[in-house]
Amino acid sequence: FWETIKGDLLQTFLDLSKGDLALFGLNFGVITLIPKVQEANVIQQYRPICLLNMSYEIFTKVATNRLSSGQNIFEGMVILHETIHELHRKKQNEIILKLNFEKAYHKVR
Repeated sequence: FWETIKGDLLQTFLDLSKGDLALFGLNFGVITLIPKVQEANVIQQYRPICLLNMSYEIFTKVATNRLSSGQNIFEGMVILHETIHELHRKKQNEIILKLNFEKAYHKVR
């Protein structure tokens, strides 16, 4: 499975890091009906299923792992510094959002 999606997924990550990716296209699903029985003809004989864009799920998992415990406290500052430097170098106007997760974890270790 990995060999099938690897190229597209890595390109998506690269596009995201360059700012060339439309994020709204990642967070979507398609709802379709699957028949429970052959020749289903009433709605109760169908089962809904939502097909999600898996790249969104993978991005979410990567972001969750980046925020997990065991990370160096200075890692966030280094990433922020590199981001600001890159925006300044490209002369781009962007917004940087800082979130405080202290309350979510009830304490900072």
